[in-house]
Amino acid sequence: MQQFLDSWFSVCNKEDELRLSQLPEGVAEYWNELLNKALEGELASWQKTPPGRLALIILCGPVGRLLTSPNQKQAALKAKSLCHRGIELGFDTQLRVVERRYFYDPLFQSHQTQDRELLQKLLAGMRAPATQSEDAGLSIWQGWWHQAQQVESIQASL
Repeated sequence: MQQFLDSWFSVCNKEDELRLSQLPEGVAEYWNELLNKALEGELASWQKTPPGRLALIILCGPVGRLLTSPNQKQAALKAKSLCHRGIELGFDTQLRVVERRYFYDPLFQSHQTQDRELLQKLLAGMRAPATQSEDAGLSIWQGWWHQAQQVESIQASL
């Protein structure tokens, strides 16, 4: 699990969308293997800890989209379920600010009003911890807030 998280955060630029062509050799295959194991339930024990649940959310969310998994819809539903339950357990609050963005990825991707409202609430609650973050947390948080607000505006106009 930690090896996956290390590989994710070593190639993931928090501001730009990650592209398959940017991955070092062998990483896509490694991630695809883990994604398949996650979808088959072989990594279920990971969900018992905040970092493990984060890893599963990343695998089933951003990695599933990046690799254009044929099981992308199943993966997205699993990521959303893991996210919601993790929030109920308070796992998100035990992660670094930058990690929370990926923990909340299913909410960013969702078009459901209750998910968007939950995301707004969670991001509002993150502002104070982001100002105290060591890794440019406030500027990163402001980008997420803007992104969440943009999606809200688009959805309101539909």
